Amino acid sequence: HCTMRIAILVLIYLYVNEGVFANNSDSLLQNANAIILYENYHVSYNSHDKYTLLYNNSTKILNKKAEHLQEIKFHYKEGSQKLSDLEIEVYDADNNLIKKVKSKDIEEYISDDGYSIITDERVKYWSYKSNSYPITINYSYKKESKNTLLLPSWVPIKSYNTAVISSNYILETNMSTRKKELNLTKFNSISNKAYHYAMSNQKPVVKEKYSPPSYEVFPYLIIAPRKFKYEGKDGTYKNWTEYGQWMYNSFLANQEIPNQEKIKEDLAGIILPADDKKTIIRKIYDYVQENTRYISVSLDEGGFRPLSPDKVHQVKYGDCKALSLYTKVLLGVYDIKANYTEVHAKNDNPQDLFNDFACAAPGNHIILNVPLDTDTIWLDCTSHSNPAGFLGTFTDGRSAVSIEEDGGKLIRTKRYSEQDSKKTDKVSLSIEKDGKTTASISTTCTGLKIEDDLHIYHKNHPSQKSHIKDRIYDKLKIREVTNLDLNIEEEKAMTHRRLELDLGYYTELAGEYIFVSKQITELDIPRLPKDKKRINPIYFPRGYTIESSMNIAYTEDINPLTEISSTIETKYGIYASELVKKTDNSYTLNQTFSLYEGLYPATEYNQIKAFFDKLIKEELTPLTFSKS
Repeated sequence: HCTMRIAILVLIYLYVNEGVFANNSDSLLQNANAIILYENYHVSYNSHDKYTLLYNNSTKILNKKAEHLQEIKFHYKEGSQKLSDLEIEVYDADNNLIKKVKSKDIEEYISDDGYSIITDERVKYWSYKSNSYPITINYSYKKESKNTLLLPSWVPIKSYNTAVISSNYILETNMSTRKKELNLTKFNSISNKAYHYAMSNQKPVVKEKYSPPSYEVFPYLIIAPRKFKYEGKDGTYKNWTEYGQWMYNSFLANQEIPNQEKIKEDLAGIILPADDKKTIIRKIYDYVQENTRYISVSLDEGGFRPLSPDKVHQVKYGDCKALSLYTKVLLGVYDIKANYTEVHAKNDNPQDLFNDFACAAPGNHIILNVPLDTDTIWLDCTSHSNPAGFLGTFTDGRSAVSIEEDGGKLIRTKRYSEQDSKKTDKVSLSIEKDGKTTASISTTCTGLKIEDDLHIYHKNHPSQKSHIKDRIYDKLKIREVTNLDLNIEEEKAMTHRRLELDLGYYTELAGEYIFVSKQITELDIPRLPKDKKRINPIYFPRGYTIESSMNIAYTEDINPLTEISSTIETKYGIYASELVKKTDNSYTLNQTFSLYEGLYPATEYNQIKAFFDKLIKEELTPLTFSKS
């Protein structure tokens, strides 16, 4: 049966590859790194407690840029889901079979990414390394699931610069479902009738710098049963309130640590009678950071069910669910309410949960929100570097669902404006007669700009220095970091860094002229490539501000050959610079750049690029002085 299915798929592939593909090659190959020749999802869902998925895919990989499509992953949940009939075959450019994958060649491991809600999901994984292109990979499998919280989603476009000849999604059901269609109407290549969705002859979506995230561009179909079973528990919900009630009653109710007085005794040396709520929150968060570690939990207590707080207190480990619930319970010992909060965690672009469609997707992480009278304090309990109250780019500025006793409530995580996320540099350059230059740099960061410092704070000194040279100041030819001091003000979520640098012959001398590069004060100005046919909108998901004050001191008197005093303000950002005389042999260059968060139409691309290009040109033009 399986061999016959593969044979049929190969015949389809040969027909598609030599027929339809040939007829569409000019339009489909343009900007394509890969082509999905065919893809089929067939979902059977006729009982609230099970579904079956039959899946097959044939993808032609045209070049190395699409080599990520040579990694095949089959996800399933141990115990409640079963994978079978896995078949993978690889064909060369002439349609010759070059690899038929055996079961023993497919690796299996626990899907442990360090934060996902479902940490007992397993993955069967196989990858292929090709030395020549094109190649075609065909694969198929059958998945049987006793968990019906969500049905398989349809994502016909897998990545940028991938064309699609044919992708079909068929749901065979007599059950009641809800669905969320994202971006489907943007694609004329999509048709749908009842539970049959199809995409055909779709040109690649071209990847462009500073485009909106893929979930704003690509088509997605999400289907949620109205009645479902999850890990043996029946459930139903149609809105976020009911979703929260199901989550709370199923997994959070009556979760306590039995001996709370013992907890207070353990923490008596840390939490003092005079401490206010904010201080207690910070101290408990610090205690959890210092006394627990992230680990993938055992399979019998995985999925949405957290490890019990009592067990976490004993074993000192947990995943995002367990550590969040443990921290919530510790705060409750001191009569501080904290809410278990589901969010989509990803650094690249903040993604909201759906306001109008309650479901378990795309949530993948648990944090806490702690409401106070005048503020809400956020805690990511898997982080061992974030100060209390600080959410980094992993979970900032997006909608989340707060799971409370009376139901779920959509809220927003902390957003950092361009004034919140600020880096301030104070630089002193000392230049000798031969051009040898040393520098001292004092940097203060707030908001999202503290993440670089948090990343290296707990590393040893040599590693910190390497990070400074290779990552933060990678454009400078630093001979040596002679001194480094790094401190964190946790209550203010602020970092302070002081550096002493040997820059060697950083300053260029030419007769009576001195040329001083401004690049020691990196302003993080976006660089946009030439793009006469911009398609996607331009998206800056987060704003920030860079301020710098660079004092240049020479051993003799100097005069600037050009005066600098300019301000350029647009709706995309603002830039200002000024050169100020301090003494006869020293000048200070003051600069400020703010990037504004925003989504702008493609028609403004050249206008935006012109603004940034002007600033970059200004930054690349060295300061020029003459010796008096």
